[in-house]
Parts: sequence; C-alpha cells; structure tokens
Amino acid sequence: MIKFILGLFCIATISAKSQTIIDTTNIWNVIECVDGGNCFTNTFQFGGDTTIGINQYKKIGYGAMREDTGKKFFYYDLQTQSERLMYDFSLNENDTFLSIMPCGDTFILVVDSIDSVTLLNGEKRKHYFFGSGGEEWIEGIGSTYGPTNVTFEACLYDTYEILLCFTNEAILKYHNANYDSCYFEAVGIVVEEKRRPVFVSPNPFQNLAKLCIPEAGGKIAELKIYNT
Repeated sequence: MIKFILGLFCIATISAKSQTIIDTTNIWNVIECVDGGNCFTNTFQFGGDTTIGINQYKKIGYGAMREDTGKKFFYYDLQTQSERLMYDFSLNENDTFLSIMPCGDTFILVVDSIDSVTLLNGEKRKHYFFGSGGEEWIEGIGSTYGPTNVTFEACLYDTYEILLCFTNEAILKYHNANYDSCYFEAVGIVVEEKRRPVFVSPNPFQNLAKLCIPEAGGKIAELKIYNT
C-alpha cells in the first residue's frame, strides 16, 4: 500500500515537471524572417541561474524567466531592465490578459477559447486561443511565436518569428506542420535601390541640428528619436 502511494506521488511529480516552461531540457527552434524573406533558425534553451532583486530566474534569450505558483511565468528583459508577466496558464475563456509587448507597448489579449492539443509523444496539453494578434499558447511550451515572443507579431511589421519545433528531454514533442525540418534557412531577393543621402547639419552637433531628407519631397513628416 505504501509503495502504491509513493508511485502515485512520483507520477504526479513527473507530470507536473513535464508541463513547466522552465526546464533546462526544453529546446525551442524558432524561425525568424526579416527584410522580406531572409530567414534563419534561432534556438532557445534555459541557461544558468541569476538573481535579480529578490527573485531567482533562469536565463533565456535576452533575458531571464521565473515561475510563480506554477501557472504564471514572469520574464525579465535585460535590455530594458524591467519585468513583465509573460504567461498565465490559469486563464479561462473570456479572461483578459494585459501583455507588455517586446517593443514596450501594451496589448490586451482576450482568451477566445481553450482546447487541447495532442503532442507528438501522445501527451495532451491545454491550447489557448486569443481573439487578437494571432496569439496561441500551449501549456508547457508557450507561444507559437516562440518562448519569449508573446504578442511579437502585433509589435513588429518587418520581422516575424514562428515556432518550428519543441523538444523536452531530447524527445521531439511539437513540430510545426508547415515546415519539413526543425531547421529552416532562406535568403530573399534584395533589390538594390539608389537613394539620395540624408544630410545632418552641423555634424557632429550637441543640442540642435538640421535634418534634410531629399526623398521627402518637401512634405512634412514626423520624426521620433528615442534615447535608449
């Protein structure tokens, strides 16, 4: 009787572990396409531990992630030095999720429906569909744009990223049916254009300068400069 109870406990523990995003055996292959067709594959995997403030994180990509209560995952962006809630797998249908996009804007996601998906190894996972931005989450895997790319598609217009494959403990569990391989690379055709130069006067400058853009044709345009 005691052995039976211990066996149930072990099975439950393994099941919970297999559905967490933060696992050093998890590997995501993500296709990134830029400039109208130049594509390559990025690989994401959790690295070492890091402490930021009072919280412990696992490094991934350009930041680090931590888990809270087993359902919420927070991402700390090392570039902006700010934390945002990346995933909340306790959401129900019609719930609202406030997402801070990679570009810094706020985007509201509403859970349109929750279904289940069967992974390649037979596991069933919750599959979250959101009514805007084309966002989809798979429990234990994350966004179908990539593990750190929640609302990425709604943020950038000349770049897109799509999850190709996901493996856990060296077992392939997800493979995007639109691609034959877990590694994809393509080079688009670049058309060379002659462009007239942009002039800044004086150059260098300190407080004030004149910017001349000949291609604007004398039209009034708005220019925003961000000091990062």
